[in-house]
Amino acid sequence: MAVSVRSDETASLPNGSGAAAILAAGVGCAMIGILALAGDASDAIGKLLNFYNPTGTLSGVTSVSIVVWLMFWYVLHRQWRTKTVAMIKVNVAAFIGLAIEMDGDLKLALLADPIAEMEAAIASRNGSMSTQSTRLLAARLSPWRGS
Repeated sequence: MAVSVRSDETASLPNGSGAAAILAAGVGCAMIGILALAGDASDAIGKLLNFYNPTGTLSGVTSVSIVVWLMFWYVLHRQWRTKTVAMIKVNVAAFIGLAIEMDGDLKLALLADPIAEMEAAIASRNGSMSTQSTRLLAARLSPWRGS
């Protein structure tokens, strides 16, 4: 027995619950990027987001982002569960949130430059790097290490 659904019936189905989940995920992603960048750029925010010392600010960034994601999902679901929402706008907004998260990660990677720090440590152990070069690199990286 085959079930057929007419196109006018599918158009009347509310998609608000799904839209709420998608948009909340985008907001959660954006929060990760924003908080990670803020936590690494500011000592005060970094200390505020340090919930567990072995992980540093990552513990607070992820915890706060999860709480924000769940709150947005709950609120949007309650408001949109019986409505039909323009999914194109919701998807664009969610992808913007994802781009903000990725942009924040990219900025952190470029600013902190962990590969250069590792190369400098290896080179200084091998004696292949001058003292002046080591000092210059350490001065460039010190704001991001908290020293």
